[in-house]
Amino acid sequence: MLRYFTLEEANAMLPQLHPLLERVIEVWGRLAKQQGQVQAMVGDVRTDVGGPLLAGVTADLVRLQDTITTISEMGVELKDASTGLIDFPALRYGEQVYLCWRYGEASVLYWHPLHTGFAGRRPIEEF
Repeated sequence: MLRYFTLEEANAMLPQLHPLLERVIEVWGRLAKQQGQVQAMVGDVRTDVGGPLLAGVTADLVRLQDTITTISEMGVELKDASTGLIDFPALRYGEQVYLCWRYGEASVLYWHPLHTGFAGRRPIEEF
């Protein structure tokens, strides 16, 4: 069931979300750096596709999936794992919108209509 957040509720969740998003950004970055190595390893039929690199990648993928699931279960939508961009479903004059927050911002400072995404962020003062 979809949960709608008030601005106060979204801001109150930030201390819980901060370490989760920190983990997502860290793991996502590590996986991105290893992507080329993994592709080369998997593409070379002479290479044993086991070992520490793939074991680490597998552990990171599980860690990432578990963290994303935790965030989703809180009713929050992860929009960009590399920057920690999340959206909180909200209602503005009866219309569904998103309260928008990115890792590193002091509080929820923006909102946007569903169809505009990050590019359509508007200051919270207009909410």
